[in-house]
Amino acid sequence: MIVSNAQSFIVRIWWESDLTRPDGRSLWRGRVQHVASGRTQGFQSLEDLLRFIRLWAEVGDDGEDDCYSNRNFHTASEKKPTA
Repeated sequence: MIVSNAQSFIVRIWWESDLTRPDGRSLWRGRVQHVASGRTQGFQSLEDLLRFIRLWAEVGDDGEDDCYSNRNFHTASEKKPTA
């Protein structure tokens, strides 16, 4: 039997047409969700997206690793925090 450690993510990316970065470039935003756990994270850069995905590569499907205990991840059913 082959055991897979593949992870699945849903990534949503959108362009904020009325917002720009300080350097004048368009502002893109996104939200990534780990399918198995439902945990989500917003991002504004490719680096932030990849950081979230890399954490799951280290942790695995159960998400039960100390690296998540102090992170601002949310399950899909949780209300988003207000800033």
